[in-house]
Amino acid sequence: MLELIDIKKDYPLDKTRSVHALQGISLSFGESGLVAILGPSGCGKTTLLNIISGLDRYTSGDLVVDGVSTKRYKDRDWDDYRNKKVGMVFQSYNLISHLNIFENASIPLTLADEPKKEIRKKTEEALAAVGLADQASKHPNQLSGGQQQRVAIARAIINNPSIVLADEPTGALDSKTSVQVMDILSSLSKTKLVIMVTHNRELALSYADRIVSMKDGIVESDKPNEKKVKESTTGIADEKMLETLTTKIPVAKAEHVKKARMSFWTAFKMSFQNMMTKKGRTTITAIASSFGIIGVGLVLAVSNGFSSYVSRQETESLSKFPISIEQYGISTDTVDEESEDDTLPEYPDTDTVYIQKPSSYALHVNKLTDEYLDYVNDMDSSLYSSIKASYSVNANVITESFANGDSDPTYETIDTTPLSVLEDLTGSNSYWTQLPGDEDFIMSQYDLVDGTYPTQENQLVLVVDKYNSISQSTLEALGFNPDPDTGEYEGYKELTLEDLKDHDYKLISNDDYYTTDSSQANNTVLGLGLRNDKTYADYLDVEAEYSNLYANGDTPTDEEQMQVFEDFMSLFADITIPSAIQDDPSSFLTALALWYAANPLPSAESEYESYLEDFTAFLAGEGIDFSNYNFVDHLDTFVAPSSGTDRIEQLYDDSDTTLNIVGIVRPKSTTSLGILGDGVYYTSGLTDKVLADAKDSKIAGQANDYMMLDLATIADDFSSIADSSDLASLATGLLKFYSMFDANQTITADTYLSQRQKVGSEVGISSITVYPKDFDSKSEILAYLDAYNEGKEDSEKVVYTDIAGMFISSVGTMVNMISLVLIIFASISLVVSSVMIGIIIYVSVIERTKEIGTLRSVGARKKDVGRLFIMESVAIGLLAGVLGVVTTYIVSIPINIIVDHVYADYDIGSIAFLNPVAAIILISISALLTFIAGLIPSRIAAHQDPVKCLRSE
Repeated sequence: MLELIDIKKDYPLDKTRSVHALQGISLSFGESGLVAILGPSGCGKTTLLNIISGLDRYTSGDLVVDGVSTKRYKDRDWDDYRNKKVGMVFQSYNLISHLNIFENASIPLTLADEPKKEIRKKTEEALAAVGLADQASKHPNQLSGGQQQRVAIARAIINNPSIVLADEPTGALDSKTSVQVMDILSSLSKTKLVIMVTHNRELALSYADRIVSMKDGIVESDKPNEKKVKESTTGIADEKMLETLTTKIPVAKAEHVKKARMSFWTAFKMSFQNMMTKKGRTTITAIASSFGIIGVGLVLAVSNGFSSYVSRQETESLSKFPISIEQYGISTDTVDEESEDDTLPEYPDTDTVYIQKPSSYALHVNKLTDEYLDYVNDMDSSLYSSIKASYSVNANVITESFANGDSDPTYETIDTTPLSVLEDLTGSNSYWTQLPGDEDFIMSQYDLVDGTYPTQENQLVLVVDKYNSISQSTLEALGFNPDPDTGEYEGYKELTLEDLKDHDYKLISNDDYYTTDSSQANNTVLGLGLRNDKTYADYLDVEAEYSNLYANGDTPTDEEQMQVFEDFMSLFADITIPSAIQDDPSSFLTALALWYAANPLPSAESEYESYLEDFTAFLAGEGIDFSNYNFVDHLDTFVAPSSGTDRIEQLYDDSDTTLNIVGIVRPKSTTSLGILGDGVYYTSGLTDKVLADAKDSKIAGQANDYMMLDLATIADDFSSIADSSDLASLATGLLKFYSMFDANQTITADTYLSQRQKVGSEVGISSITVYPKDFDSKSEILAYLDAYNEGKEDSEKVVYTDIAGMFISSVGTMVNMISLVLIIFASISLVVSSVMIGIIIYVSVIERTKEIGTLRSVGARKKDVGRLFIMESVAIGLLAGVLGVVTTYIVSIPINIIVDHVYADYDIGSIAFLNPVAAIILISISALLTFIAGLIPSRIAAHQDPVKCLRSE
């Protein structure tokens, strides 16, 4: 079974000298029996035992186990050999102090990866066999020396090994207890090979079946013990139980035998139990280590809270300054005087100073089609909070108005002209606006004070400020008028939702609202017909062309003005400009001015037709051929009802659609820049209804391809020019009669657009507004919008206005940078604490040296020992991480209270809040750092010599 063939063991002293501990030992052992090895101290007895156990390696020779040479054994094989084949009993017991008796005895089974039920059963049987079944829950320091040795024997036999090695098993025991231990070993020898090293010749002669005497590293004698006189008679050991435990079992095939190993859970449990025996040191170490986590945690908490505050401000800012795509955009271009390239090189290696023109701005007409709106709506929804499409059409709304103390109502129209985002930013007022997003988006910034949120086309919502107040101008715009005598709102100092609900707004269709009444001259809107092959979009292109002549304060040349004049006139007639005029546009423009000076613009619409005929005759006389002009092909004049008339009252009474305010909303306490302004807001459903009505109206059918002119405005505008003697001014001013606006933008594109809106003939998309979620999302949205323009002609591109770009703040970036710097500084304490933990673990390695030897003696691998200390290090790190995170949450409470108190007006909220995900990450980082810190000590522990460990005190 076990054979030693010429075993030699040398211990080198230096490069040239060695100590020969064993000098050629050859022994054979049977499958059972008690063999005693005797000899003086230093003769090599313990060394021989260590060689047989595999704790030490022979220098030469061979150890044959069950007919298999061990010359090719690796560390893994020796570990498994000790766990499965060998059980060891030591003079000093070598029990692990922080484990109880049950856990000490079961270590070999745990390393063998036995099932839990099997471990419990075998451990209870082993302890019962040595008479300690009732001591299982005690710790080693609670037992006598003899009891501890019996625990060591139970540990040695629990895996049913073939060989039991006992090194001075009675050396630390009194004579009575020694006899008890020898009785147990004697009982074991009936079915196992028991090899015992002892100085006690009397015990050896009394119990051993064979006596091997050694001296100076050699075997002096090897004889059967004919003097053996004693058997197990004490009754301490349960003979029947021992026989059951030590009965030989068939050896499994090698491929089916599990190698000994320590699981992560076992390593963690043993480490945790060791930590619990040193609660004070563990707690102090964890607290010291937690300071780094607390520092980083507080930085992250404040950074997170402040970032949330900044993000909230960004979202609110972006709701106030979103990306706006208007019908009229501005394109910018910078041209370099000295370089042919559009861009100059950065940091050029030259002393040349380049001169650049100021950025030039050009009016760009965006063609906002349904297809483009679909493209915008197809954008990733995670990037934006809302997308709002606005239409140029006006809603015709009439309301009753009661002045204070007046029982009879008056009827007046509500201004529902939609404003673009740009107009809103420049101070224009609109108290009747479409909601810019869905309920979730709006209510993320507002609270419902009373009533319900509007969801239907006839429902409105009133917006108040944080004081629940609205401005006097808002009240007037909504039809609540002051006392005519005092001008005060005595009856309206306080309003309730019921007061507002009772106030009706009636929606009137276009065809009902407008009539053809030439007597209402101040409200006259006239339509001039375009050529059959021309459309409103063609007019917009010419409009942009003319506007760009005056961009950046430039003065256009006569040729440039003539070209725009020709393009404008071509909208209405097929014309040919004679070469003489093209060659001398200044003379022609002067002639225009002189003609106009002699023929002032009529003030009455009835005279307009003959005025145009005279003007056409003049142009013909100058050589311009009009083969197909249709200046006089105009629409009816459309007149809106006037306040206080019977007609407006009748429209109010006849309307089938009543709009009512159903709720009041107010900015949340955390909202500093709300998306909504003063006034009433309606749903997109109302826009759809008004739009559908406008498209189906008679006016829209007539006017979509007509220019709409407010004659009264034009007449007033030209009255001063008619009296001017400055021919250059007259020439320039005359052109604006045809183009609707001049260098001073007296009559702008928007003014013209409003004329179409007045009669409901403008039903296209006027603007698209995108509300990004944050500045990072905004960048992605801009990239998405830019992608649409790739490969398109300039006229087909859609230009947007990045309003938020004008107000972009680097606050978020600064917060991140400051947080990063603070985290780096706080992390220094993490590194320091990690080094401290590494030192603590190394101290633990020194303290637990004997435990390392004991574990190796029962089959623990090097990596198992290393894992034991790694788990202790990680456990301290986890504890430190948890302490740090919990402390961070606790400290955040007074921080938030103090900041909220000091900056009460800013509605900052929780400025310090550690994200739970960040908390988990911090705990993980703490565990990771301590894992790294424990690598060196654990490696030192793993490579400890088990023989030296067992000899340590």
